Amino acid sequence: MATPDQPATLVINGQDVPGTDLPDGSFYSDDGTAIVLSDGTALTGTLDYNNGLFTADDGATYLITEDGIEPTAVAIINGQDVPGTDLPDGSFYSDDGTTIIPSGGTALTGTLDYSNGLFTADDGATYLITEDGIEPTGVAIINGQDVPGTDLPDGSFYSDDGTAIILSDGTVLAGTLDDSTGIFTATTGATYFLSDNGILPATPQSDGSYKLPDGDVVMTPQAWKVDLAAFADAITTVSGLYDDIQGLVFNNIQAVFNTIESQWQSPAGTSFVAARTNFNIVALDLLNVLYEVKTRMGLTLVNYQITEITNTENLQ
Repeated sequence: MATPDQPATLVINGQDVPGTDLPDGSFYSDDGTAIVLSDGTALTGTLDYNNGLFTADDGATYLITEDGIEPTAVAIINGQDVPGTDLPDGSFYSDDGTTIIPSGGTALTGTLDYSNGLFTADDGATYLITEDGIEPTGVAIINGQDVPGTDLPDGSFYSDDGTAIILSDGTVLAGTLDDSTGIFTATTGATYFLSDNGILPATPQSDGSYKLPDGDVVMTPQAWKVDLAAFADAITTVSGLYDDIQGLVFNNIQAVFNTIESQWQSPAGTSFVAARTNFNIVALDLLNVLYEVKTRMGLTLVNYQITEITNTENLQ
């Protein structure tokens, strides 16, 4: 047997056929019309020299490499048998270079560049096909330009500079990414959350947070921030109520008590004095509680203000 890429001649159907012997004992003819497998089976057909794919007359396909000739695999995609190659990581690529199935199992259509093994999917994402498997490259083609970034498990993509994303359905969006929250705001005004598993639509909430489709909430510095203005208004309200109750207890009600006591000339007057004393004790307790609430709210407001200033400085 001759060494690879050196002329050889094999007798097929009684005819001397010039071609090339391969290390695994297989052979292919110079004119690309015949191959002989390592088990001695001779097949006629057509060889595509661009990708080394030999299609036999019976429709079976074989891949010719420098090591030998191997039958290609077949995957069922959209109900059709698609000949191709199975790779060690469980991925697959079609013989015509128009389809791949990464190890995750999602079929993608696109174009394969046989010169470098780079497959460009219709959504712009790119994958590198090697002898070990198919891996996302982290480069997407957007508007004809190679854009470096990160491929996510759901098939989505975001650029390294945070100015573009590609949704899992292939939609390309330009905008701005907030690295501190993972929220991407598209130029259309739509907002998305970049999670470890993919890109999800995010609905803005009144407190500055974002709600995801599954009900989870993405917190932001604004969402964590206490509404200090509303808190200050609440303190004003409590202080006003304290003043109102104090005036009611020590002015209005006491005046009524004085009027009743001066006119209550009976044995029941003694019990009235006791009732008035008990009321004053309870009223003072209420005022003390309200005063404590008002005071503690004021201290809390000051503490929040200090904390907010510190947190804001830490985030900058």
